[in-house]
Amino acid sequence: MRRPNFILIFLALAIAATIVFWPSRLPQPKNAAPPTQPPPAPQLSDLGKPADLFHTSQRTTTNTPEIDAANLQKADTLNSPDQSVQQDLQIIAEFVDLLGKAGLNYSVGDNADITAALTGTQYAGQKGHIFPRQHNALRGGQLVDRWGTPFWFHANGPGKLEIRSAGPDKELFTPDDVSHNPSPPGLGVTPP
Repeated sequence: MRRPNFILIFLALAIAATIVFWPSRLPQPKNAAPPTQPPPAPQLSDLGKPADLFHTSQRTTTNTPEIDAANLQKADTLNSPDQSVQQDLQIIAEFVDLLGKAGLNYSVGDNADITAALTGTQYAGQKGHIFPRQHNALRGGQLVDRWGTPFWFHANGPGKLEIRSAGPDKELFTPDDVSHNPSPPGLGVTPP
């Protein structure tokens, strides 16, 4: 007869311990930081507006994760009046190559997709990025050339991406266009 009382006492203690130590009753950490959101994208109405895309002032510090100093320096020279448009295209190509080295498939997508991958704004809460999220060459979620026109990207095959600036006339596929790694004539959408 003593055995059933022992079992009842043991069950009562187990239930009491479960209630006292239930996980939802545990205190929450007090130093939990709220999730950070990427900065808002520039307005689409900014596209095509010529602007002083090259800046020489110091960057303001933000709560976004730091990027490599060499990448920051390279980004700061983008659209510089001290270099050519071809050098701007080379800078963008180097950033896109970094995506490939990181294992991201950059050959699929347009300017906005590639820019989101570079700035780490592809999805909410994404932390890693290699290009500054606040940069004068970003307009409406796209990388723009020194005349404010979005760059044009076209995959020519594995590891070959054409990057094209529309040039001063802001019209793609006109004689003043400047391109990096141009597509062979007749391939894809590139006119001969």
